[in-house]
Amino acid sequence: MPEIGPEHPITYRQELMAPLFKKILARESCAVIGAASMGKSRVLQFLLRYDVRTHYLADAADTTVLLWLDCNRIAEFTAWGLHELILTTMVEASGEWVATKDLREPLNQLRKEAILAQNGLLAQRHVELALQMLCQEQGLQLCLIFDEFDEAYRSLPSQALASLRALRDRHKYQLNYVLFLRDHPAQL
Repeated sequence: MPEIGPEHPITYRQELMAPLFKKILARESCAVIGAASMGKSRVLQFLLRYDVRTHYLADAADTTVLLWLDCNRIAEFTAWGLHELILTTMVEASGEWVATKDLREPLNQLRKEAILAQNGLLAQRHVELALQMLCQEQGLQLCLIFDEFDEAYRSLPSQALASLRALRDRHKYQLNYVLFLRDHPAQL
């Protein structure tokens, strides 16, 4: 979990937060685009706060899991690297959510196998299994928040990005993405 920083009132950046959380509630993917040093990280840290999630998501706050994926942590810009980061983030966050605490060890086992094999297809299939456990079996909605996504978007092979689309299609209305970028994807 990121360091939340100074306390901002619940109304902080509500002109951005309200529509962003509306997209998350509707299970729609979107992007937050802004130049360097424009406050994207502060917005991201703010939206991850428990009181903020509860305020904007209301009854859906306990079943909507926001996963922060810092793309600066990606091991390599390959399908394996992308899926390993997703698995690692799922394991790290599993202890924070009541509904996922019992899944921490099974998720960590999938992660370990993906790391040891360093096989892109195995890592992708393990992400698919993890999403099956979280979305279908636990009834959770997941929002994967890709922070610092510019370089990943430029460098990842098209098949790795297509796998994100396939995951979204398979778990429609239970999985969505929020991308934090410096530039519009068309410019990348």
